[in-house]
Amino acid sequence: METGKLIKSRNNEERKKYLRDWRGKNHEKALKLTRDWRKTHLEQVKTVTKKWRIANKDKVKFINAARRARKKQAKIERFLVVEIYERDGWICQLCKKKVNKKLRYPDPLSPSLDHIVPISNGGSHTRDNVQLAHYWCNVQMGVRGVKQTRLF
Repeated sequence: METGKLIKSRNNEERKKYLRDWRGKNHEKALKLTRDWRKTHLEQVKTVTKKWRIANKDKVKFINAARRARKKQAKIERFLVVEIYERDGWICQLCKKKVNKKLRYPDPLSPSLDHIVPISNGGSHTRDNVQLAHYWCNVQMGVRGVKQTRLF
């Protein structure tokens, strides 16, 4: 099949395979084309990125935590935040009170992921080193490891 016809082909799998192979052989050219396209379609890129971030909140949280962990050369493990919340039975591991599933940040009683040993102090981003905490409890704990005064 001719290249032009393949790209316009309705067979999506053939098209994807062709493009994947082409990008592999022409890495630098593909990278330049992508960068140029993103520069000329900045508003479209921002809109799509914003929608993706809203639809994939757990992935965004992992990406942010992983980036912080990589900066500190910490061990990183992929997991869903909800897995940890379910494991801990929706009980704050700092104050031992129930956490409301429906509350969202910036509510002080909303659920948040707390690193037992903070990444900044050499901790890792793994299931063993994270726990559920109220947002307020987590903020008050900070990196000190000692809880300050309580809001509620």
